[in-house]
Amino acid sequence: MRKILLLSILLTINCTIFPSGIDGNIYIVEDGSVAQQQDNGITVDIFPNPVTDGRLTIRASQPIHSIQALNITGKIVFSQEYSPGNLSAVIDINDLEHGIYLVRVIFDNKSIHTEKVMVK
Repeated sequence: MRKILLLSILLTINCTIFPSGIDGNIYIVEDGSVAQQQDNGITVDIFPNPVTDGRLTIRASQPIHSIQALNITGKIVFSQEYSPGNLSAVIDINDLEHGIYLVRVIFDNKSIHTEKVMVK
């Protein structure tokens, strides 16, 4: 019980919540602002999946504020903010171990799109 409570406190402090893919999840993003899991009609392409060459391309129909990659434990292993108006990004994930990650795209309007990505 003590370990579960400690883990819960650590997750709360780090503001890391596993997204379920269902609208309505609330997140506190790195700048301290609150964002909600909603696509709001935003089109997002994340490819290739699985990633085999260490580069992941993300294209969206709305400006991208930031991109995060979370490992299976919920730790943010990649985070990058982008200049206003940026509709695409190519991120280098060569340093990530093989496995499954959650890629979180946060938009200027604070909407979030999350997808599972496999790194081989």
